[in-house]
Amino acid sequence: FFVFNFLGALETEQVCLKCHEEQGYQVGDIRGGIRISIPSALYKKELSHIESDIKSNILFIVLISLLLLSLFSYFINLLFKRYEKILKLNQQLDSQSLKLEKMYQNEKYIKEVVKTISDVNKVLLPSFSLQTMLNGISNQLLKHKHYRFIWIGLVKEQLLEVAYKSANNDLVV
Repeated sequence: FFVFNFLGALETEQVCLKCHEEQGYQVGDIRGGIRISIPSALYKKELSHIESDIKSNILFIVLISLLLLSLFSYFINLLFKRYEKILKLNQQLDSQSLKLEKMYQNEKYIKEVVKTISDVNKVLLPSFSLQTMLNGISNQLLKHKHYRFIWIGLVKEQLLEVAYKSANNDLVV
């Protein structure tokens, strides 16, 4: 069997000179050596045990790394799916918001038309002549932002006659 030998030098230090100064030693002198002998069988046994531990540790680290990588991948995938779902929901929300905005604008328009009709009806009741009534209706319609020019026609004997038109004749195309 083999033996592992280690031989190391003993250098003189300042502490050593308390006892060994009379022998002529100075700091830094070699005054001897130490030999350590370890049977190689014991060394090989420990080395084999260490190598086995290293292999086990490497396997453990690889398995843990794969597990962590899988978990990381799973959670990243989960985040992307949720992100895509949020984007889809945002698109649906935007679409619904546009629909609601159009509905709101239509409702405002209808309220304006209903108010205009109400105002026109208020003109009809107290009017005594056709010209007064047509003038009042025209004025009420011109207050509405969608009417810039008013032209009112009456059918007499299957012919359409202009009964009233607003003063904004220059707006007619």
